[in-house]
Amino acid sequence: LRPHHLASWRDGTTGLVAERRVNRVTNPMVKGLPSMNFLNPDELVDGHIIMNDSKASTRDPALRKGCVRGNACRDIWWEP
Repeated sequence: LRPHHLASWRDGTTGLVAERRVNRVTNPMVKGLPSMNFLNPDELVDGHIIMNDSKASTRDPALRKGCVRGNACRDIWWEP
């Protein structure tokens, strides 16, 4: 993921980003949308992301067969 992260995209390296270390700014959406679920840097999905969805009961029925999921991160690299 390093080639796609703002902290490391120009250094030519590959591998994982130490997000807990490099993402030092709290996303302003955390304050504005307190009921939203934000991703933390240490979250991992065990197995299949759709099959092991811990919040499947809260999702729209149209998504039962699968979807691409994404959430905003709690901590980000830059000050917007």
